[in-house]
Amino acid sequence: MSWVKIVGPFPQIPRYHFLQFTNGLPQGVKVNRWKSWWLALTWTIWQQRNKILFSNATFNANKIMDDATFLLWSWLRNLEKDFGTSFNHWIIDYFDNLILKPPEF
Repeated sequence: MSWVKIVGPFPQIPRYHFLQFTNGLPQGVKVNRWKSWWLALTWTIWQQRNKILFSNATFNANKIMDDATFLLWSWLRNLEKDFGTSFNHWIIDYFDNLILKPPEF
């Protein structure tokens, strides 16, 4: 996972994959969002997999990213007390501030 500067094998057990993805991170809002991003992306990939298997849908990586992004925003909007940013404003800073930069150690 060069985009987050993490090296290592991917565990086959989802719990271990999550722990590897979040191991050693400090606590805080950004870390909680980082963990939520993992959950949103994993859930979206699982749903897309089921659509491919059971409804003959085609794979669409852009749709996975769009759906995971919207799912994360909706979770944050409902779970974080002071999160009131509209989706349109939030998506502008999404890649720079919230997700694709791993939290600082």
